[in-house]
Amino acid sequence: MYKKIRLLLTALIFIIGLFYSHMNSCAEGNTIISLPTEDAQKIEDFIKLEMEDGEIPGLSVAIVMDEQIVFQKGYGYANIQHKTPVTSKTLFEIGSNSKAFTALGIAKLEVEGLLKRTDNITTYLPWLKMYHQGHEANVKIEDLLNHTSGIPFHTIDKIPVSSNFNALEQTVRTLENTALDSKPGQKFQYATMNYDVLGLIIEKVSGQPFEEYIIDKILYPMGLKNTTFYASNQWNGEIAQGYKLGFLKLLEYNAPNYRGNTPAGYYISNIEDMAEWTKLQIGVQGNSEVMGSLIENSHHNPQPIATNSKWAYANGWYISRNNSGEISHDGSNPNFSSYIVFNKNGIGVIVLGNINSMYISSIGQGIFDLLQDKSPAATSDLNKVADTVASILIMIIVIIIVAFGVALVRIGRDIQIKRRQRQKLGIRFIIKIIIISVVVLAISVFIYFIPYFFYNGLSWNFVFIWLPLSMEIALYLVYLVIFIFFIMLILKTLYKKNGSEPYGIN
Repeated sequence: MYKKIRLLLTALIFIIGLFYSHMNSCAEGNTIISLPTEDAQKIEDFIKLEMEDGEIPGLSVAIVMDEQIVFQKGYGYANIQHKTPVTSKTLFEIGSNSKAFTALGIAKLEVEGLLKRTDNITTYLPWLKMYHQGHEANVKIEDLLNHTSGIPFHTIDKIPVSSNFNALEQTVRTLENTALDSKPGQKFQYATMNYDVLGLIIEKVSGQPFEEYIIDKILYPMGLKNTTFYASNQWNGEIAQGYKLGFLKLLEYNAPNYRGNTPAGYYISNIEDMAEWTKLQIGVQGNSEVMGSLIENSHHNPQPIATNSKWAYANGWYISRNNSGEISHDGSNPNFSSYIVFNKNGIGVIVLGNINSMYISSIGQGIFDLLQDKSPAATSDLNKVADTVASILIMIIVIIIVAFGVALVRIGRDIQIKRRQRQKLGIRFIIKIIIISVVVLAISVFIYFIPYFFYNGLSWNFVFIWLPLSMEIALYLVYLVIFIFFIMLILKTLYKKNGSEPYGIN
């Protein structure tokens, strides 16, 4: 009897162990770690430290070495409120890492003889005329692919909020009669709208909606069944909730729908597909000869124009100009970030995150450096700095508002008890009011144009969508302070304390 009980207990423990192991595997979402223990631990420690420092809600990471995915793991939450962990199935918007897929769509149409990259874009979009120094410019498809069209960066601010079926053409039509910053083909200038134009050309030439063409002709043939678009309403897995910083903490944020910007920044994928995509880039994943050739060719620019001393750009990728063979691209939109980096030695790193943060790129590049025994560079994130500055500014402004409020109450009380007397409306009074009004107006106008002058011609609306919520609140409070100060000056000028100089400010 004792032996039977012992056997039953042993079997029960074994079954429970198997069940726990299965549940743990499901919870971690197909975690893969086959790196040497010391290397894996070093990478894990780096990821966790950067996530904490950057306040990253959720992260999905994969490392490809030769023909194997040697590291694949989710960190943090896809949804903080519901405590939903990030797994290998969690879907993220991949931002500008969308561009390489769109470039591949153009390359496939070229191989099929339906277009040439040297064609003028007006061949397919005759209404899309742009100008340089007053003359109509000849923008070629290759100029769009390489960000040498001269289309200004700030055109991103023109992208309309729309989920309509014709949102892509709506978006591209905002470029009609655009004044280019440089002559096409002469200078690199990153502008996300270049790839929206490419998306519309794909649509016109193929005769299919853009999303449908990319799924049928690019994604499915490569076996990327988890990479898709919102418009398709077809995906396997749960899309992560997007976040942004605000008031020194993480806040849920649902950015406006920019369907017209899909070719440039709104593909959806998970770490499993992105790892397979990276294997294809490295050239170790079997595929059709045609698709493999298109991918290989996408890493080269027949007429390279350097972005700087280290990088050139081609077909949705930054290509290293030294002998490292390194190819990379970062991606971001108001809710998400991504980073892909690989080299021809067979090493690739992919990072996906559900927040717009420079930490995503730094984590990806840092892992890539650690794998090559290099020290990761320090991280600086614009959003984190902006949120800290804006939050401190808000606290200061609130104190100022309280002080001004107290001052206004005192002025009102002085007027009520006749300690302040209303002055006659003479020339001196009118001049003083005009001067105060002009100064206040000038300050207000300057603040309004700060993004335009210091942020590549963009607007505050762009800042509010892309940067922390605290920035928007800080701006409104600044204008509130200016308004209260203006009212206070007017009252102190109009109602003078008894015995003070007329039209002085007391």
